[in-house]
Amino acid sequence: MTKRTNTVAISTIADTGCQSCLAGIKVIHRLGIHQTELIPVNMKMHTANNKGITILGATILRISGKDDQGRHVETRQMSYVTDNSDKLFISREACIALRMISDSFPTIGEIDDTQQTPGTENSHNSTNNIGSVNSLDTTCICPQRKLPPPMPRNLPYPATEDNLEKIKQFLWTIINLVPSIHVITSHCH
Repeated sequence: MTKRTNTVAISTIADTGCQSCLAGIKVIHRLGIHQTELIPVNMKMHTANNKGITILGATILRISGKDDQGRHVETRQMSYVTDNSDKLFISREACIALRMISDSFPTIGEIDDTQQTPGTENSHNSTNNIGSVNSLDTTCICPQRKLPPPMPRNLPYPATEDNLEKIKQFLWTIINLVPSIHVITSHCH
């Protein structure tokens, strides 16, 4: 079972608050993928302001680029497809896989002085009012946000026409293990 692949340069939006990659249908069409070829999903997603996102299906995208040294970096990501946007949003997991951010992002003080962004001051002795989180507050009963389980590296069956239904079922199971993008409770407001 082979699938043609189109390589297209697409500007993406790196959204470290997004738990899943999300592609607009126009992006998918630019890649030569038709809506009828999408993996069927029963998934609900919401934006940060709790507006629903219509999910048409999913596909696996290979997302790649070059780092500042010219080295090729790539990742394969399950990407949900919507008609609510014409952009490609890449998730925190994709940003980590592409080495755009570290696995411990966001950690204050994670970047050392040699990695400081040009034009920013050394703030070791300065006070920044960036808000705070009281780690001793145990009254919050909100569900903890966490990354979805890691994607398997291999298919459990050989990629043959005879195994098509088994592979579809395997992918369906994986898709339904992924939690929703964001949970908002009244306590969090």
